[in-house]
Amino acid sequence: AEVSCDAVPGASQFALPFYTVEQCFELKRRLSLIDNYLEEVRASNELEQSTNVVVVGGGYSGVELALNLVDRLGSNDVQVTLVHRGKQVLEYATE
Repeated sequence: AEVSCDAVPGASQFALPFYTVEQCFELKRRLSLIDNYLEEVRASNELEQSTNVVVVGGGYSGVELALNLVDRLGSNDVQVTLVHRGKQVLEYATE
């Protein structure tokens, strides 16, 4: 699937679609950069504001990714936000 990020300011620069194996590897690379950044600023106590990570899409992949990011990055200085256009996440999931 091809996703256009042009409609949302900043999305072309920062967003990463999450559909292909190549995109998964790019996500892994970016998470490694975030891990290194957080390790450095936490060690130096220089974190001036919280780090924000946003996951767009409340389907199975988006919810799982958001939960895994909370587990991996979660602390008082990292905020993971899940954004979904529907009324609730996992709208079409079965009980």
